[in-house]
Amino acid sequence: MCSCEYCRSGKYNLCPDIKFAATPPYDGTLTKYYIVPYDMVTKLPENVSLEEGALMEPLSVAIHICRQAEISAHKTVVVFGAGPVGLLVAAVAKAWGASQVITVDIIQGRLDFASKFASSGTFLPEKPAEGESNIDYSQKVADKIKKEFNLGEGADCVIEATGAEVCTLTGLYACGKGATFVQAGMGKAVLSAFPITLICTREINVKGSFRYTHGCYRGTSFTLLY
Repeated sequence: MCSCEYCRSGKYNLCPDIKFAATPPYDGTLTKYYIVPYDMVTKLPENVSLEEGALMEPLSVAIHICRQAEISAHKTVVVFGAGPVGLLVAAVAKAWGASQVITVDIIQGRLDFASKFASSGTFLPEKPAEGESNIDYSQKVADKIKKEFNLGEGADCVIEATGAEVCTLTGLYACGKGATFVQAGMGKAVLSAFPITLICTREINVKGSFRYTHGCYRGTSFTLLY
């Protein structure tokens, strides 16, 4: 059991010596027996099947993201990306009482599923015009999202779960004053543009999210999430 500062504070995901299964160079868990430290194990309740239990890992990721975003009752939430993590983030936000959970994606089929699953609204952005910069396009799309869903100056919480630079920019422009923006998707290591003045003048709280941490696995409640 590690006793570093991060692990003692419950943030074992930031431990420099942490080992995540199936993350190179460590092998995965497709084996009959797998040795794990006892304090890293969560026992499945009897009413949770192995198939449902397999969803605990991505659901734990979503719970940590929503914690980082400080989602709570009556807040408005915009989620970029309707992949597995984005969909689970929407489900957690809904379960935690968000007043609106808006999912943004470029594939209509994913948005159709999102609306049936957990999203109160969906948005399919138009393609950028020829020669249009990422900044101009992002501002335009963000304005349309705010207008279509009556978000006023912007959403309370914005979560980017795609890793696409244009989605990061659009998400920041979709934030309201004092909002929290969480970058969950992994894309470019360095962005070519970043609206730092917007973040300063609107006091947007920009956070990262890396896997999950203490309590996230135990926070996965399948009775709460359907």
